[in-house]
Amino acid sequence: MAAQVRHGTAATPVADQYVGKSVRELRQILQGELDIQHGSPAVVSKDGGVTSMPVAEDYIVQDGDLLEFVRTAGAKGNTFDIAA
Repeated sequence: MAAQVRHGTAATPVADQYVGKSVRELRQILQGELDIQHGSPAVVSKDGGVTSMPVAEDYIVQDGDLLEFVRTAGAKGNTFDIAA
């Protein structure tokens, strides 16, 4: 039984220790190691990251899961109107 956790380009090795833990627990445990941003949404993939679905903080990680904390991105360019 094994799973992996990822945030941006940072990832854990595939390991048994993540299976059976909640998203909330893994967020707390790995926050420093993976530099998980506060409020990053969590998604799980069963097929190595090809397709994923959002999961709640109480989701229990299962064998074969890839849990990813999605890195939020900023907006590009100006977001205000210039009056003529």
